[in-house]
Amino acid sequence: MIDKNLSFKAIDFNQEYAIDDHEKKILFQRIRRAVKAGLTNLASLYIDNMGDEILVEYANALYEYKNVRAEMAYHQGKRESGGKVSLQHFFDGLTHEI
Repeated sequence: MIDKNLSFKAIDFNQEYAIDDHEKKILFQRIRRAVKAGLTNLASLYIDNMGDEILVEYANALYEYKNVRAEMAYHQGKRESGGKVSLQHFFDGLTHEI
């Protein structure tokens, strides 16, 4: 993304990685699970240290703050579901952080 100056949405995964739509769906699901684990870890860290500016920055840049708050509430038993993961938002935010 950085080398070609592309957003996540502009990448043609089928052509770039020589995969079909089914394989692309599997790839995205695996990535989504890993990114969700990162959201869970970030929410746990945030519960322990709510004043950390670095955590707030990553929460906003990678996951959107509302999703981190939702994940925190889920871990505290205040919600029945956690935050949502957007691969587009995550990877676009990641490239901006680099």
